[in-house]
Amino acid sequence: MTTTLERPETAAPQHKDPIPWRRIGWTLPPLLLVLVFAVYPTARVLTESLSTGSGTGLSTWSSVLGSELFRTALWRTIQIAVASTLGCLILGTFLALVLAFVPFAGSKVVGRLIDTVLALPSFLITLAFTFLYGTAGAVNALIISITGDASGPLNFLNTPFGVIAAEITFFTPFVVRP
Repeated sequence: MTTTLERPETAAPQHKDPIPWRRIGWTLPPLLLVLVFAVYPTARVLTESLSTGSGTGLSTWSSVLGSELFRTALWRTIQIAVASTLGCLILGTFLALVLAFVPFAGSKVVGRLIDTVLALPSFLITLAFTFLYGTAGAVNALIISITGDASGPLNFLNTPFGVIAAEITFFTPFVVRP
């Protein structure tokens, strides 16, 4: 009662092309786009920044980096970035904890609103701030109608506080819903 099992015939291994032309073909167009639209302009800007009237040198870089205006702008940028980051972390962590651990009737609605803000492009935050808090915005119109002060009490959009408030408004949902 011994029988031999028949072995199925195995197909001969197909010859693999040593150069994966198909992968290269699919990789080449995006790579060319990145080279043309990102690498070339960056390299061009760097070479232009190194050229001076008499040849090449670092005089342009040293004059920019030595400028008081540049240092002031750099310091202001760092201040705004740190303040925005701290504001987003504090507000976003608080909102995330409330949404996670405090049951209330509108928590699903608040979660959906946060998801909606995540889907919006950043320029809409600027537009919304202008419509709400600008000199002719809705909040200023309401305050003017209540107080009668025609000067418009809110005028903070062009200040660092306005930039920080807009950045906190835009980036806080990313902290709440990572």
